[in-house]
Amino acid sequence: MRKKILLGLVVLLVLAGLTLFLLDFTGVYTFSELREQGFEFATEIPFIGEFLVYRERNEELQQQIEELENELETLHQDNQELVDILEDAEAANQEYQELVDELEEELTTREADTEERKQRVKRLADIYAEMNPQSVVGIMEEMDIGLVIDVLEEMDDQDAAEIFELMPSEMAAEVSRRLSNILIE
Repeated sequence: MRKKILLGLVVLLVLAGLTLFLLDFTGVYTFSELREQGFEFATEIPFIGEFLVYRERNEELQQQIEELENELETLHQDNQELVDILEDAEAANQEYQELVDELEEELTTREADTEERKQRVKRLADIYAEMNPQSVVGIMEEMDIGLVIDVLEEMDDQDAAEIFELMPSEMAAEVSRRLSNILIE
């Protein structure tokens, strides 16, 4: 007897399932409508209704978690890009600092060389001031014109005037022209 009852229940379930399938297939009654009606009926039952509400809320929260995780991943990627940019900027800054250090060192060296040259030119001007102006002109004719100008600038006006008087006119004109350019600048 039990077997017959069990077989009858199975046949009823199969027939009910087949009926639902045919109703859904023909569009008379769809599974989504059946689900909605079942959900409405179940929410009216106190304990099951709370469970279904919590389940919906849980699904909403799960979706929010997924959205936040995606946003967090985007922020991590943006952060990594910023870190890479910062590292590149630091590397460039380091290169610029090395260049500045090199330029400062070169400037210091040039300033020292310039100061040393000024001292040598001043010493040479002092020596020439003590010499016969004719001898000085003979020496200056063989010198670089830039050095001649530097020496004359270091000499007293009286000593420089005596040397100018004895210089060949072409050389005196060139020195005068360059001295006037230096004074204008």
